[in-house]
Parts: sequence; structure tokens; C-alpha cells
Amino acid sequence: MFPPLEPHLIRACKKLKLIKPAAAEWINAVAEPLFIAGRAPRSVETAVMTTGGVMTAEEMKAARRPLYEKISAQFLAALTAKGKKDPREAIARTLHLAMRWRANQRQLEQAKIRGWAVEVSVAMDNDTCEAAKALHGEIRSPDDPVAFPLEGCEKPLCRCGHLMLPPRFRGG
Repeated sequence: MFPPLEPHLIRACKKLKLIKPAAAEWINAVAEPLFIAGRAPRSVETAVMTTGGVMTAEEMKAARRPLYEKISAQFLAALTAKGKKDPREAIARTLHLAMRWRANQRQLEQAKIRGWAVEVSVAMDNDTCEAAKALHGEIRSPDDPVAFPLEGCEKPLCRCGHLMLPPRFRGG
């Protein structure tokens, strides 16, 4: 079983500033059962965007939104000014980041159960903050993981995480 998604959604909303953190509870209520049922991320995004019913053409005009957008008033109200520029991107990035952090939490929980260490894993490219690059490859106890995203990380999407490290890969 996966850890709850909601706390990670709240963190992702705060990090990305595309969706208001207060919306995390209802987004979780829509998204979590769909993810558990194995739905594709794109269909989960659509379900969140249309929760409460798609706005009519008149409502879209009044909200100064393009008529081709299929979004609900509830979702539009949850978006920040930055998120309103591209609602699909806002929910896609927010859900992706929350799911990534949840998967990282699960890795840590599994490593702890097995008594394995974890290795800090970061992508060594231009989309990784310098603080994370400095930690790449560090071996840690699952009881003392690195808290991602790192304080001061200026990158919009944190792709850092932990990999479980069985004893045979760390000389034990």
C-alpha cells in the first residue's frame, strides 16, 4: 500500500505555486482512487480539471478563459495566477511532483523494513540544483534520509530521491 498522497500534494502546491494548497484535499479525493485503480495520469488530470462539471461557454467567457478549455469552476478557483496560464500543465506538474515524493517515501519505508541503506540519487544535469548535486551518491540510513526538495532548491521540479541499496551493493 502506498503512503497517503495528500501531504505530498500540499508540498507540491507550495513548491510549484500553480495550485492553491487549500485545494489539495479535494484534489486528493478525486485523484487518489483513480491512481489506485490504475488510471493513466492524463485521465486523472482530466478528472481533477472537470470536478463539479465543465464550465459553460458563457461561464468561460465571463472568466476570460479560452472556450476550448474543459475545466470546472472549482478547478479554476484552485489555480493561482501562475497556474491559470496553463491549467493542464499546472495539474500535471503538481500531481507528478506529489507522486514522485510519495514514491520516494515508499522507497524509504521499504528500505527501513528490509534494513537496507539508501543512496541519494539525483539527475546530474542543468535541471538539478547545486545542493543536490553535492549529495549525489551519498549513502544514508533510511532513518536519516535527505528531505527533498532541499531547502533553497530553486528548481521548479525536484527529481531527486533515494534508491534502496541492498547490503551486497555496499559491501555488507
